[in-house]
Amino acid sequence: MATTPVIRFTGLVSGIDFDQVVEAMIEVKRQPILRLQEQRDKLRLQNELWREIQQKLSDLQNAVSSLLRKSQALPFSATSSAPDLLRVTANANAIAGSYQVTVKQIATSTRVSSGFNGYNLGIGSVVDINATLQSQRSILGTVTSGNFSINGVQINIDPTTDTLNDIINSINSSGTGVTASYDAATDTIVLSSSNPIALGSPNDTSNFLQVTGLLGSSQTFDGSNYVRQSTAHLGRMRANVPLQNDNLRVTLSQTTGSFTINGVTITYDASVDSLNTIVQRINQSVPDVQAYYDPMTDKVVLVSKTTGSNSIARSDLSGNLLDALGLLDNSANSRPQVNLGKDAIIQVSGFNNGQDIVRSSNTIGDVIPGITLQLLGADPSKTVTVTIGQDKTALKNAVKNFVDKFNAAVSLMYQRLTEKPIENPKTDSDKKIGLLRADNTLVFLRSTLVSEVTTPVSSLPSDLQILAQVGLRLNNDGTLSIDEAKLQAAIESDPEKVFRLFFNDANGNNVIDENEDGIAVRLKRNLDDWLSSSPINFAGNSVPKGIVARQPSLLNLRMQNIDRRINELNQRLEREEERLRRQFIALEQQIAYLSQRLGAQVIGLNRQV
Repeated sequence: MATTPVIRFTGLVSGIDFDQVVEAMIEVKRQPILRLQEQRDKLRLQNELWREIQQKLSDLQNAVSSLLRKSQALPFSATSSAPDLLRVTANANAIAGSYQVTVKQIATSTRVSSGFNGYNLGIGSVVDINATLQSQRSILGTVTSGNFSINGVQINIDPTTDTLNDIINSINSSGTGVTASYDAATDTIVLSSSNPIALGSPNDTSNFLQVTGLLGSSQTFDGSNYVRQSTAHLGRMRANVPLQNDNLRVTLSQTTGSFTINGVTITYDASVDSLNTIVQRINQSVPDVQAYYDPMTDKVVLVSKTTGSNSIARSDLSGNLLDALGLLDNSANSRPQVNLGKDAIIQVSGFNNGQDIVRSSNTIGDVIPGITLQLLGADPSKTVTVTIGQDKTALKNAVKNFVDKFNAAVSLMYQRLTEKPIENPKTDSDKKIGLLRADNTLVFLRSTLVSEVTTPVSSLPSDLQILAQVGLRLNNDGTLSIDEAKLQAAIESDPEKVFRLFFNDANGNNVIDENEDGIAVRLKRNLDDWLSSSPINFAGNSVPKGIVARQPSLLNLRMQNIDRRINELNQRLEREEERLRRQFIALEQQIAYLSQRLGAQVIGLNRQV
């Protein structure tokens, strides 16, 4: 909501515009505020200049870091002559050369799947083909009444009265040209015909074909007949209903119980928990095993998440759930199929006296120094050649990037130190020019950078102690120029030697130790110090420790101080303006009073005359 301006009428008696007089007097007193605002604006522009310098130094800091990581500056390329069998990667500790590797065996995971003594179908019981479909719901699943189609012929079904045998007879007498039968050995329905068998229709109202696994079955030809067969045995587990209501072939000895897998205890309540719930609980509780239920084979499968010849320990603590699932060893009912995992076996020419090297994982990084082998397949008759080479282009690019970022920082500093202010500047860009001219801090920063890149690395041999020896020359303005041919020749001749000019890692631990030197090492130490954001106390205020990171904060503090002073002066001016207006109003009132008295006296004199 807009504020309604105050309307004043002054000078009605005296004829003097007191508002104009007050405003003129206040404007004179406002000059210190204007000067403070100019100072604040100057500090704001200086703040922006220092942030620009800070960003350039941060860019240089990142470029320097690449020359301190051998894995980035001198990465190794690694190739395999048979990538379908073996992939390879190399780190900074690798040694260029060729290696001959034979993958005799890859590591596999231990797998345990449901199995029973004298029973191969799965964990569910078989259907009774002579019982009504409705009575078989806990085994077969719920079959809906209605009709289904085979070769376009509709067949009616009533699960309350029809048995599976009745439906088979209905198919055989329907005139479809299809012969249906029940295979007790596999607990499946088999359809056979001399012509292709078409199942289902959009007008079907019964789910019989889906429940029996016929609709999704593949069609085969045995040489004389086309055959379609249930995709899984009919009595397989439904897995999404409580265990006590599902179709377990082996009866549970009690409703609640517990079992262990690899030492982890898992509890269950068969009146609530379904098979899917048990599988999920295993996966959530046992870190090194994955469990799943395979509805095609009607089996629970446990797979070790690690490779190698490690077993999966299993035991029933109370109750017999693992026994009922066919996962318990040495019981009267279950006999699980156990495929013990295998260890990886390789041979590397020249290593381990040419003998087999055995590891539990397909990722092997402790045989050839600096090289990781990833085994994908095995072929004992094939020798794979692993070739390790050094990528010299990366070092050249890292050096060029360093020079670019160094020049950007030094050039900006040189520009700000030497540029002269513009008279009567209009824009912020013009006003910035000359604000850091001959700034002592900036002089220190620039001279330090130039000194660090020109001082020899005395810990190195004399033939490579300065940047000029690899083609980097210092210009008069403090920037660096690159002789690319000389740089390329130095890298091609001895890339390790060039890298040590920037980081002479004496003990090879890839860490900058106290006594280690190098162009990049020196710059990193300075830049880390200058750009440090760690807080320190300055006159009761928290500011960054780094001399560069600190500049914007110090300028902000000065701007805040000026803002307080401007606010105080504005409040003082407001009070002064109010005081002056009251004085002029009082003067106006006095003049009015005197004018009135004088007028009355004149009238009295006139009457006397």
